[in-house]
Amino acid sequence: MKRTLSLILVLVCLLSAALSSCSDNTADTETKSGENTSAESEGTETEVETETETELTLNLPEADFGDATCTTLIRTCKIPHFTAEEITGEALNDAVYERNNKVSSEFGVNLAFVDLADDSGMFNNTIGQSIMARDGAYDIVAPDYWWKTEVNGWFMNLKEVDKLQLDMPWWCAGWNDAAEINGVLPGAVGYYTLDMIQNMNLIFFNKNLYEALTFDSVYSLDGMYNTVRDGKWTYDLFTQMCSAAAQDLDGDGKLSAGDRFGSLSDLQSGRALLWSSGMELCTHDENGNLVPTLTTEKNYDIFKSVLAFYEDNANSYGGDNGRMFMADQALFLMSSIDGAVQLRDMESDFGAIPYPKYDAADESYRSRNFGSSYFAIPITANNADMSATVLEAQNFYSYRDVRPTYYDTILKGKVSRDEETREMFDLVLDTCYIDTFFIYGSNLSFVADLPFNTVLEKQDKYMSSMKVQEKIVNKLLGKLAEAIQPENLG
Repeated sequence: MKRTLSLILVLVCLLSAALSSCSDNTADTETKSGENTSAESEGTETEVETETETELTLNLPEADFGDATCTTLIRTCKIPHFTAEEITGEALNDAVYERNNKVSSEFGVNLAFVDLADDSGMFNNTIGQSIMARDGAYDIVAPDYWWKTEVNGWFMNLKEVDKLQLDMPWWCAGWNDAAEINGVLPGAVGYYTLDMIQNMNLIFFNKNLYEALTFDSVYSLDGMYNTVRDGKWTYDLFTQMCSAAAQDLDGDGKLSAGDRFGSLSDLQSGRALLWSSGMELCTHDENGNLVPTLTTEKNYDIFKSVLAFYEDNANSYGGDNGRMFMADQALFLMSSIDGAVQLRDMESDFGAIPYPKYDAADESYRSRNFGSSYFAIPITANNADMSATVLEAQNFYSYRDVRPTYYDTILKGKVSRDEETREMFDLVLDTCYIDTFFIYGSNLSFVADLPFNTVLEKQDKYMSSMKVQEKIVNKLLGKLAEAIQPENLG
């Protein structure tokens, strides 16, 4: 009996080894970027960590809507994000075309798009008239996030729509969590629109300057990318590098347009420095209620740090940032993912990284999105199940197919040689963050604009300004929570 069992075990092991050998030849595996895959020179074994690429799956039940038309109301300026008339050979256009065809054929639905000029009043009037008439003209709407469209009770609570899997990666959890108030989510952000990608703040760095200034040895033995991966990319390190990089090239005793700066920034990228550092104007309690946190000591400390950053002449605000960065006049360019487009012809090599953490102890990076269309289902939609199915499928296929195509499109040129750029783009997208007060800024007296506006004034009056606003905000939050509740039309 023992010999028989032993023989069986041997045969099992041999069979397992054979199957494993076959599997090794066909498995789609990927070695993590930056890992050393060679054996150590001393002959010790080096463990190579690999991960199998996860196959993304659209977990929707089979459905056929009988060639019903699903009509989406969009902004004219966003037409290329949503639809393409034909295959043209242009990669991004063709990816959008194929995405729509997949959704249409898979679920038996005709996709129609009605576009309106980028005008909040016109958009809101159009939706409102449709709701009041109960004509079911629109199955999905995609307004801009700051147009107040979501506070009229016109939209379904997406948290209660079964077909929407908002915890999946093709939806932006960092945005949608912030947009939820008292369990109500009137609109959600996902990859269906390129806004989700294009408007993510990040930082470009000049690799030639980085190497020339010996930052590799001074600040990170393994380079910028591993500094980010190791969680050591901090605000203090960033500011130190900015100060060290700045140089009075013309020798006139001051930094001016012809000199070299540590960093270049504009309005949106400057704001991003506050929020990536951990500023929070409100939080959600256990019941999902918004709790203002305008005057916390943490917020004030972050404000003072960013104020000091812009008081340092090493860091330039405004100006022709793209041209100056391409001319090697700055180590860092605080920008957005879409900013890579203007840098294609840059002679010097450059890379991309997220905004720094405020402290190494922070759990993760926070990457600000400064604006996006969102998706909502009107309470008068003809078939809410169809609307939800189309939304889920469009976001899924956009994430799986359109997103990598967009990467390829903007990474043509010098930066395409940087294998780590895609990794950093993904990291930025995975750590998306936006403060609730930015999402509902037009309903909350634009309180979110105050911190950076005060920085630009170069006055230490954060606390006094916020204490004034705190009294106003407490009243507005209750009205906002009530306003986003879906209206009962009876």
